[in-house]
Amino acid sequence: MVKSIADNIIRFLFVVIGIVMISAFLGMTMYGIDISFTSYFQNLNKLVILLVNPSEIIVYKDIYGIKYPGPFPSPLEKNYSLFPMFWEYYLYSIKIFMAALVTAMFAGIFLTYLTSFLPKRMVHVLSRILSFLEVLPDIFVIFVVQFFIIWFYKKTEILLFPIAGAFEKVYFVPIIVLSLLPTLFFYKVSLFMTMEEYEKQYAEFAVSKGVGTNLLFLKHIFRNAVIGITSHSKAIVWLMLSNLIILERIFNIYGLTKYILNYKQIEIIAFSLIMFYIPIFLILLISKLVIQRTTGKEVMI
Repeated sequence: MVKSIADNIIRFLFVVIGIVMISAFLGMTMYGIDISFTSYFQNLNKLVILLVNPSEIIVYKDIYGIKYPGPFPSPLEKNYSLFPMFWEYYLYSIKIFMAALVTAMFAGIFLTYLTSFLPKRMVHVLSRILSFLEVLPDIFVIFVVQFFIIWFYKKTEILLFPIAGAFEKVYFVPIIVLSLLPTLFFYKVSLFMTMEEYEKQYAEFAVSKGVGTNLLFLKHIFRNAVIGITSHSKAIVWLMLSNLIILERIFNIYGLTKYILNYKQIEIIAFSLIMFYIPIFLILLISKLVIQRTTGKEVMI
C-alpha cells in the first residue's frame, strides 16, 4: 500500500514537471517567436519562482482585446493579482467536471446492471449500438442539445434550462452534456468487462447452482470487472477534459479553460493545469487504493 502511494506520488511529480516544461516551451512562442535555450531557461526559471509563490502571479488584462505592447507585458499595464479571482473560474469548472464524472460513472454502472438482466443476443446488439454512438463528435452532441432546447423554447415558450452561461453560472445542462459521451464510453467498457466475467467458469458454476442474477452481478461479476473498468478511467478523464474545452467555448461558460485562453500567460497556464490535475489525481489514487484493498488485486491507472 505504502509503495503504491509512493509510486503514484512520484508519477504525480513527473506530470507536474512535464506541465512546467511544456509551459516554458509555449512561452517561446506566445509573445513572439524566440526559440532558444536562453529563452526556454528564462521561462523555466520564471515558472519555478512563481509556482513556488503563486500569490505573486500577476494577471495582465487581455480579455477585452488589450494586446501586449512588447515581448512581455509591462507591470505598469492594467493588471491584478491571480487571487482571489482565479478560484471563481477554477471552482466553477471543477464542479462541472466532477459532477459530470460522477454522473457518467454511476449512469454507466447502473445501465450495465440493468443490461445484465437482458438476453445475450440483445446485449450484443446493444454493444454494437454503443460502438456507433461512441464515435459521435463531441461538438455534434453539444449542438444537438442546444438546438433541442432552443427548438423546445420556440414551440412552447418554456426555457428548459439557460444555455448561455456568461457570468451567470449554469450547471445542469453543461453537466449533462459533458457526461453524455463519457457515460456511453463507461457503459461500453463496463458492459464488455462484465460480459467477459459472465463467460468465466465461476460465473457459469454460480448460475448452475441457482445463484440469482442480482446477487451474482453485485457480489461477484462487478467486483471482478471493476479492476478492468478502472484501468480505462484515465481515457475517460482525457475525453472529458477535451470536451470541457469545447463545452466552455460553445456554452459561453467562464470556467478555467476560458480563463486560460483569455489570459495567455505561461504561469497561469502551468498553475491552472496543475491545480486541475490535483483533484483528478486524488480521485484516481483513492479509487485505486479502495479497489486494491477490496479485491486484493493490483489496479493500473
